Amino acid sequence: MEQTQSQRIILPTVMRFPVPQSPFPRIYRQVNRHCLRHGDVAFFDPTEVEWVDGTYQLDGDLCSIQNYDAYIKALMIPEGPGYPDYVTISYINEDVNCGVFAAEEISPGEFIGIYTGDLGYGNYHEIEESCYIFEMLDDEIYVDADRCGNFTRFINHSSPENCNCQSLLYMTEVNRFGRHFTIPIIILYASNPIEKGEQLLFDYGDEYWKLMDVAPRAITPKTYQFKPGLCEN
Repeated sequence: MEQTQSQRIILPTVMRFPVPQSPFPRIYRQVNRHCLRHGDVAFFDPTEVEWVDGTYQLDGDLCSIQNYDAYIKALMIPEGPGYPDYVTISYINEDVNCGVFAAEEISPGEFIGIYTGDLGYGNYHEIEESCYIFEMLDDEIYVDADRCGNFTRFINHSSPENCNCQSLLYMTEVNRFGRHFTIPIIILYASNPIEKGEQLLFDYGDEYWKLMDVAPRAITPKTYQFKPGLCEN
């Protein structure tokens, strides 16, 4: 990672993936076949006003589309920091390292980002231990953001009552190796109003903490304040 003179963190290329990726065609074929058996999962369409869960209605104000466009643009511009303007990455302390904070007010239902990283298929328990694995679809498909991903990997954990972000499972199509494949994606969105300066928090789930063999800390969106600086990871 790098940082500017103002201590704004700049993400490297491997931390700018808009959707999960794999260097292996075999993974895409396996994931595609598995996804086709789950016809009950909807395809993600950011142009839908009610794209979250049917509850997001703000008189035609398409904030989710604006955030999605900003998300894609920010990850694709080489000279940018690698994350959209509605969030920022900030150093917290040696124990927590970094977190994601709201750079502006974010309303409930607004798009935050897609959890990305290495797309994998099979038993993720057999790979090297990682703190960034998100399993999907019968635990057969997973995304590991340990070595690559985007800014969403820095969203820290809190218990459900203190979370202001939630996730939904969708499908999307990607063009890789000259073919179109269907893959699952995890959409993160604001589940509560998020004030400017608050930390974005997401519930990792009980299974995560069992695997880590540690107890999670009780924090809220207001627990930590901005402390710009360089993250270790």
